[in-house]
Amino acid sequence: MEHPKPKDALAELADRILAARHGAGESDAAVAWKKKIAKRIKDIEAGKVKGIPVEESPARVRKIAGL
Repeated sequence: MEHPKPKDALAELADRILAARHGAGESDAAVAWKKKIAKRIKDIEAGKVKGIPVEESPARVRKIAGL
């Protein structure tokens, strides 16, 4: 993974500071993803679903994609 350039990193930091300072809300998509993630974590912790070991994930993705 490539590291951001200093100017890009500074711009991102400034955006985050301004958003935090001025109360910029999250997008509907971000809120929906957070809810989805929280539900999936809760289901795994409750034993309703079984997680996939990270070592198996790439092979499963390739199989689903037909690669």
